[in-house]
Amino acid sequence: TCPTSFLTWDISAGTLPAGITFSQSGLMNGTPSVNGQTGTFTVRLRQSSPSLITVATRTYNYQTVPRPAFLTASPLPAVTSGAS
Repeated sequence: TCPTSFLTWDISAGTLPAGITFSQSGLMNGTPSVNGQTGTFTVRLRQSSPSLITVATRTYNYQTVPRPAFLTASPLPAVTSGAS
């Protein structure tokens, strides 16, 4: 086994959707900024000690979609318990 401090993640091939970041600790974060974008990327886990070796890889396909729109009345009507 290897201590987690010697493990790093990266994108070894392809690209993430615009607006998404990926950290060396394996965290993906953000909101896609382009709707309808498609692509493929490969995530790689590497061990950095005692020598740099690839432990695992996994390839993902994606397609970004628009965020749903929410419409609300302003202000919202009062709620009465037991009413339908």
